[in-house]
Amino acid sequence: MNISLDILEKSLYRMVNATLLAGILIYNAGNLLGIFEPKGWYIFLCLGVAAFIVVITDVFSGKKLIAFFSVAGLIIFSVILIGVGKVYTFALTYIKWAMSMPGWKAEWVDGYQVIQIIWMVIFTYAVSYVLERYFKIKIFFAAVMICLLGYCMIAGHEIKYIGVGLDAVYIAMVLIEWTERGWIKERRRATSMYMLWMLPFLVIYFGLMMKMPVSPEPYDWKYVKKAYNYIQEKISMWVDDVFGEEDEYDLALSGFSTDGNIGDGVVENHTEMMTLETNRKMQTNVYLTGKIFNTFEGLTWKAYQEEGPKDRYIDTVETLYAAMKYDPGYLYNYAIKSKVSICYKDLNTDYLFVPLKSVSVEDQYNQIEFNVSDGSTFFNENYNYGSLYNVYFYQVNADAELFYDFLDADVVYDGALWKKVLADFKSGTGIELTYQEIDSISERYYEEYLECPDISPEVKKYLDDITADAKSDVEVLRAIEKELASYTYNQAPGKFPDDVVDGSSFLDYFILESKQGYCTHYATAFTLLARAKGYPARYVQGYCVPMLNERNATVTSSMAHAWPEVYIDDVGWIAFEPTPGYGEIRYTPWTTKRITDTDNYYEEDYYSEEEEMIATPTDVMEDITEEKSDSKIKKVLYVLKRLMIILVIGFVLAIIVVRCISKLQYMKKSKDKRYYYKVARNLKLLGKHGFKMKDTETLTEFLERVKEAEQLTAKLDFVQSYEEVIYGDKEIDNQIISTVDEGYEELLTIFKEKSKIKYMWYMLWN
Repeated sequence: MNISLDILEKSLYRMVNATLLAGILIYNAGNLLGIFEPKGWYIFLCLGVAAFIVVITDVFSGKKLIAFFSVAGLIIFSVILIGVGKVYTFALTYIKWAMSMPGWKAEWVDGYQVIQIIWMVIFTYAVSYVLERYFKIKIFFAAVMICLLGYCMIAGHEIKYIGVGLDAVYIAMVLIEWTERGWIKERRRATSMYMLWMLPFLVIYFGLMMKMPVSPEPYDWKYVKKAYNYIQEKISMWVDDVFGEEDEYDLALSGFSTDGNIGDGVVENHTEMMTLETNRKMQTNVYLTGKIFNTFEGLTWKAYQEEGPKDRYIDTVETLYAAMKYDPGYLYNYAIKSKVSICYKDLNTDYLFVPLKSVSVEDQYNQIEFNVSDGSTFFNENYNYGSLYNVYFYQVNADAELFYDFLDADVVYDGALWKKVLADFKSGTGIELTYQEIDSISERYYEEYLECPDISPEVKKYLDDITADAKSDVEVLRAIEKELASYTYNQAPGKFPDDVVDGSSFLDYFILESKQGYCTHYATAFTLLARAKGYPARYVQGYCVPMLNERNATVTSSMAHAWPEVYIDDVGWIAFEPTPGYGEIRYTPWTTKRITDTDNYYEEDYYSEEEEMIATPTDVMEDITEEKSDSKIKKVLYVLKRLMIILVIGFVLAIIVVRCISKLQYMKKSKDKRYYYKVARNLKLLGKHGFKMKDTETLTEFLERVKEAEQLTAKLDFVQSYEEVIYGDKEIDNQIISTVDEGYEELLTIFKEKSKIKYMWYMLWN
């Protein structure tokens, strides 16, 4: 079988491109294709499928019958080997899996993904063939890819490491090919051959990049993020104006921040982030914890603490035990089991927002598994528009005097009660805790949440003065809270002085001079002052949702909030509210009543009929059924909207780059080559008018044919001059060049009069 070297080189080049594009799709957009955890051998599978396509389409290109029987024979052999029944069942379940319908088999997921990859490689091979013919589209795609990588870097979207490497290799190949096309030389072979021989160097580059050490502490891009947030806000406002609706998935304006920076101001924004529905009317605020910090560095909080998935449950159980031991039979007076159903709206995140004293997190199917890292709780995947989950938690009766008496009381160890509390907690949630885990955690809290700067003598005296009348630990904390709440709330307090560089200087300025700011300032000041008094305290960021005696609430980005929490020995974490204005709603105690059945304190049967627990999410699901039904459409519209913006930006950038490079190349040409370039441009424009020079006619014959048609009024003297230059050795001077320019302007004017759309398209690409 004979196959030329040029065809083989082009086939191999196309195979490599198809494999690269397939790998880029797998590692950057695998979730959309059902490939959630790409495996390393998928790249080799892509390469094998691409090689098979090369053999069928190129090697057997002249022998279609052989190619047909080869493919058919392979399919028949595979069916016989696997079994007709299994193949039919697999195909049926694959269709259900691809359409997100129930009935597919979990053990066959790898097989489904293999089929997806095969289809993907067929698609990318066809795309590679098209891109070979239209290189400008290839440049455009590379520019879009660069824009997407930049967007992900600035916005903080996680991309798989190997995906970035594949992107870099493909972009490098396009840039090299683009550069090679501009080389002025006699080329012995096609561009694909040069690119094929450069491929080993790209592979080495890719391998080195994959092996480069990565710092465990990522660069925070502080200044870039600030600029990005400003640009993002402006773009979102522009999108709102153009499309007439709010941006559905704007994370930059969500209000919730994970960087822990204490800035000089905040901007009001009321984008709808999520909705809440509770099982009963809630008088107090609902605090949804997003991120917990333990270390204050300069003017930024950092999260370096060790926190496990059980820590939040341990905190809940510790509070339950303390309340039951302090006042048996009256748990309702101190903490009431509640449920909140959270539905994400303009959020697309893996952050799990849950209240303090949580018991379990579940969706309409089962309990949700989550991960905890550096003070943040994460879903195993992103949750976005329409995602619903339920949180069972204990709402504490803050600001009730008996509650503060309870916090001040000594908690005595009772082995029998501890055994009962842990057993009931396991029975109700399926989560097993031990007393040893609970007993050892307080020591870790004192290590992680007690670090305090050396405060100045002035702040220390101020702190001693405001707590002088306190007779207990809780009264000390309430005195600090009350003092800070008497300051002025200001969303734009201004920049900090240059000498404010750490916790001590921050307290000096905020406590002794400024006495104004917003939630991050007050939460920071309270946390540092509490630590100065010897109490483990932490800085928390999330959402503060005022319920105002309602069961439903809409959470907007303006409800993003920061607050402090203090660890009370043998009781757990208790939230405080030093920010002016928030405490009035935060502290609204409920009326106490007696619980007669103390053995069932964890169950729901001690609630009145009005406050009965919602055992299933039916009510909430009914409210959002319509929204869930069209959520996929809204997701697609959102993606298309953002993609259009990115494509337009990439398109404009590609045109600018192409124009700049073309201009530079033109400036480097000699006078003669500029002349030939302009003549070729004019002849191409004549082709747009319907006059293309035939291979069999001379320039004179071509000029006569155009004149005989009498369809053009433009001067075509440049054609005659061109023939004289070629065959008459006429010197190229400024007069001849101006003749070419005049002809071009006249042809362009006529072209514009005939069709403005074609004229604009021509000017765009030429």
